[in-house]
This record gives sequence, C-alpha cells and structure tokens, in this order.
Amino acid sequence: QVHKECESIIDELCLKSTKPTEDLTSRVENTE
Repeated sequence: QVHKECESIIDELCLKSTKPTEDLTSRVENTE
C-alpha cells in the first residue's frame, strides 16, 4: 500500500501518487 519511505503526511501523497500530479499539489497546499 504505502512505501516505507513515505512518512506521516507524505504517506498520504504516496497513497495518491497514482493520481495526477495536480491533485497531489493541491493536497499538499491544502495540508500546509
């Protein structure tokens, strides 16, 4: 499921790494 390298909040992004980068970027900004 999640890569070991993924940590905390980043693991969520890794989970959605399959989605478009735009979606990831939006989530990152939202998290911050």
